Amino acid sequence: MVESKPLDASCDKLILTEEQTRCVLNAGKRSLIIEGKGKTGKSLVLMRVYAKLLENGSVGENNKIAFFESISELNQYVNSIYEELVADKEAPDMNLIDSKERVQTAEKALDKHKSQFGRHRFHSIDADLWLEEFDWIKGMNIDQDDIDGYLMLDHSERDKAIKMNPADRVIAFQIFSIYSEMLKDNNQVDALDQALYLFRHKELIPDSMKMSHVLLDDGQRLTKIQASILGLLSTGTVVVAVNGATADVSWGPKDLGDSVEIRRLTISQKPRVKETIEEKQEDPKEKAPIVDKKHSQEKRKYTIDTSKARSGSLFRQLREKGGTRVRLADGLNQEVEEQPKLDKAVYDKLIEEKTLSSFLEAFKMLRKCMITRKMDDQYKVLIERMVVLQESMEKYKEVYDPDIYDFCEYYVPEILRLTETYLEYVDAGLKWRILHDKETDIVSALEGLVIAINGKIDEIYMYASINLTAKAKAVESMMGQDGYVKPEYKI
Repeated sequence: MVESKPLDASCDKLILTEEQTRCVLNAGKRSLIIEGKGKTGKSLVLMRVYAKLLENGSVGENNKIAFFESISELNQYVNSIYEELVADKEAPDMNLIDSKERVQTAEKALDKHKSQFGRHRFHSIDADLWLEEFDWIKGMNIDQDDIDGYLMLDHSERDKAIKMNPADRVIAFQIFSIYSEMLKDNNQVDALDQALYLFRHKELIPDSMKMSHVLLDDGQRLTKIQASILGLLSTGTVVVAVNGATADVSWGPKDLGDSVEIRRLTISQKPRVKETIEEKQEDPKEKAPIVDKKHSQEKRKYTIDTSKARSGSLFRQLREKGGTRVRLADGLNQEVEEQPKLDKAVYDKLIEEKTLSSFLEAFKMLRKCMITRKMDDQYKVLIERMVVLQESMEKYKEVYDPDIYDFCEYYVPEILRLTETYLEYVDAGLKWRILHDKETDIVSALEGLVIAINGKIDEIYMYASINLTAKAKAVESMMGQDGYVKPEYKI
């Protein structure tokens, strides 16, 4: 039985909007998906729904309510069911892997794939992103023996995280299979393995572990299988709060069960007075920013928090109401104008053109955005060398036509996509370590591209030189035939 969770007394002080009230009135009558942007009161509605369910009947054997405040709590409950099945010898006795060891296993899988199949760009992708891919695969009811099922899935949403063509997806499934095999060899499973087992053996779920009503917050991160598990756990209704829109997640209303209604919250829930920015008290221990004497008379508009700054880091979060991100030169506190956002429509169009000219324009767009100094330096060199390549190809087009298919179809587009992903990470405010690792990977890839372009330029001039030598020999031969030779060679 799931114990009654304590209600936040402050929730009762807030007056519900009309949209929120409609959701609460349906409590216990039908399953709901409550969707909306941040600060629209989704969690508040869940709390009120929970309170109403408690009022409608005392919590007991016939009225058990599960309130999962996160997917992590759902995973813990699924694990408890799985362990009960193991105790009854109805499920394989395997250990649940912890998050740290899971990352290590993913990294080992990447290394093993590299040693077996050779180097691939996927090997430089962060293990955390691969674990998201693995969870998505399992969450779509796919295991390591079902490559055909994986290849038939719509991967368009996942392409935002890891861009793949059909051939790449075969490589991705190889990595997934190696990871899955490593878990088996270590007698381990992860949370999605347990959820997948329960989904495929739903008849084994004990009635004692099922609930009259199931509520879950932060449901946008659910996989399709996990959403189905919520439906299997409930004998009555399911209520899930989703940050955003249901259309943007990998599961749908049917995964929760029949007759699921979607309610959208659009009105922002105003914060209590004590939480407003104007009445926040600054920490007296916080050090005042260092102000240049030259500008000592000017009022500082911003305060940059560099308490966690490391040597060489370039980005930190600017403290202000809007939360603007700025570039710091050489780790110093310097106020600069906010960098423009990447125009994705124009950027995508330039990449799709797949010409040297369009790539040059894309490079220039990136240099105007919030990339690091190292990346900016490499893109500057790349622009200079690509212009030389372009001019060389035009100048010697009658002499030699270099093969730049791989450049246009793969090398350059992939690096541009990697940099685009990096900018998305920056906008999302990811941790310094992740940003730094991505920066290192991209700079390394850019350096390799510059080397490759220089090699292509050398190739063009080598053939131009051969052609020049051949022409010189031909002219000399013709002149010899006409009697124009060096005096020492005359008869």
